[in-house]
Amino acid sequence: MSLLSVGALLAGCAPGSAKLPLTLYVDTVAAAQDELIVIALDNPTKCKLFVPAAWTGIAVYKELATGNWMEYKYPDSYQPMRTTSAEKVLYSFPAAAFEPGSYKLVLMGRMGSAGTPFFLETDLDIGLLPLSGAERS
Repeated sequence: MSLLSVGALLAGCAPGSAKLPLTLYVDTVAAAQDELIVIALDNPTKCKLFVPAAWTGIAVYKELATGNWMEYKYPDSYQPMRTTSAEKVLYSFPAAAFEPGSYKLVLMGRMGSAGTPFFLETDLDIGLLPLSGAERS
């Protein structure tokens, strides 16, 4: 095993790592339809990642009243991707793109020099939002 492989394994970036060193979570919830919902991808070990360049590259599933899930927004095959080793990657979604309900946001990408595939998901619950932040005043 090379020194680089050992370093990646210790940092949690190697394919055989027990726990993925990445976390996806909702960072900011919009209070109005003209605001943004921000999700964050934490990469504390600064692994080399190949991830969607914009929010449109993230799959969105909506929970139906029956408890089943449906594709709400799914990236097409031509979504731009980018390489990054940033400690945190932010994605901003327009709140107006969502109806009230419960969602799962799924980010798919590749990690490390071997390009090991990974996916992460986070939950998002959205209530009825006013059209603009000015309406809250």
